[in-house]
Amino acid sequence: MNNEIDYRHWIKWVQTRFRSVLNEDFLIDLAFIGNTSEADQWEPAPMMDLDICLFVNEIGLEVGRWLLARKAEIADHLAADGVLFDLRVVRGPHKPAVETLVQPQATAHLAVFTPATYEQTPSSLRWAWRKYRCEIEPDRLTRYGGNPPDRGEIEKMISRKLYRLEVGVVEMTEWVLPALEPVVHRFETDHPVFPEYCLMGAMVVARSHARLLGHPEADSLPNKYFAEWYVRECVPIPALIEIWALKQRARQHGFGGLMPKARELAVEFFLLLRQRL
Repeated sequence: MNNEIDYRHWIKWVQTRFRSVLNEDFLIDLAFIGNTSEADQWEPAPMMDLDICLFVNEIGLEVGRWLLARKAEIADHLAADGVLFDLRVVRGPHKPAVETLVQPQATAHLAVFTPATYEQTPSSLRWAWRKYRCEIEPDRLTRYGGNPPDRGEIEKMISRKLYRLEVGVVEMTEWVLPALEPVVHRFETDHPVFPEYCLMGAMVVARSHARLLGHPEADSLPNKYFAEWYVRECVPIPALIEIWALKQRARQHGFGGLMPKARELAVEFFLLLRQRL
């Protein structure tokens, strides 16, 4: 039976292997993003995510081959402990297609940018990532943060997500290894990625809205406290608390049985928030 010590050990080991990229000529910088970074508080769970940002001189085969080699190395090492490992360069909340979690799973979720392509990302992402520290130039993401998202961008985020939930199709772009050629995947409501999009999409929009309102808690509170704080201090939409509870259930047990509740809650949250903007 695995425990919190095991999960933390595996995460730290994988981060160590990714830090070996600092020796590569193609690299500009590396940052760990999200719950497994030093900026956030991670709650260990058998479904483990490592969000990693690479800045490189050129997005292409050299970077892709390095990532493919790390994927094989890490997968072999963790398999000895009964952990499944995957590595994806994908835009969006992609998760393992697991209805019922029967063994620990770790996914390295890579974002690979040149400085120029990072400037083209939505301001909501760049503003959210400004608190994370890079390994070579610690304040790089702060310098690249740009301007905070305005009300118009929040409205567009809500409209895009509502449309996808209503039509029942989510699209995500993956840069497939080793060539890092973009491929668009479509996930319908019967795929486990769909409820994850519902749940994570609502949490991301809520944090972006809290930033718009100027609340430092948007960047300081861990997820387990954020939903209740947001409902109490920003907008009284209790659906967000239920959304976070389903998100926690998925991290512990998999995505089975989350639909249609995940979609219903997310649609309710987005509609009510749009009325209150």
